[in-house]
Amino acid sequence: MIDYPHITDALRSVVLMTTRGYTHGVSFEAPAERVPAIADKWAEVYGTQLPAWKRHQRKSKGLPVAWACSMPVPGQSARRRLVLLCAGLDASKLDARSPWLREHWLPIERLELGDYIVARDKRDRGDWAWTVRLTPRCMRGTEALYRSLAAQSLEQLRYQIERDVRYHPLFGGVRRQMRRLLRGYAKLWSKRTGKPWPGPDPEKLPALGAFTRTRTRNAKPDATP
Repeated sequence: MIDYPHITDALRSVVLMTTRGYTHGVSFEAPAERVPAIADKWAEVYGTQLPAWKRHQRKSKGLPVAWACSMPVPGQSARRRLVLLCAGLDASKLDARSPWLREHWLPIERLELGDYIVARDKRDRGDWAWTVRLTPRCMRGTEALYRSLAAQSLEQLRYQIERDVRYHPLFGGVRRQMRRLLRGYAKLWSKRTGKPWPGPDPEKLPALGAFTRTRTRNAKPDATP
């Protein structure tokens, strides 16, 4: 299991593995002290630590392969979010008693990773690509908070928006969600104050770069075919 110290790096890798054909997964929080035992179990049952050539061999036989990581849980240093992804899951090629069939796999598009979810999203240039988006639950909560703050204090609203733009990893999907949301509040600010919006420019939100690999000393490479 790869242990990521930052959520952004973990989400980058989940998106990367999705582009490599990992279509289903499970995700949950666990106490940090339980992570090593869970990692050992997944390595034994699902082969998450198999070398690349053995993964390739399994895939060539039509057998499933798995990849796993852990990431921080915001505000809870004693807990970690664990993610297990699988590729090539075909029930017809597995024994009915296989642990692969007992796992509660979800399609990657339904797999919530805290406040985030992996999804295919239409980019500004018109094509579609895998990216990270805020979950519907997170978006509803954010919109409700902004409406409440707008009714109380525009300054508090601006502060919260600036904080959220700094806090969320602005993958393309998240950036487009925030841009659509901020456009309305930038207009509201100008309408009420008669002044330009002083907060983050919805059209110039920062963007993440290409995939990178940030590893801890115990992390294993993403060498999955």
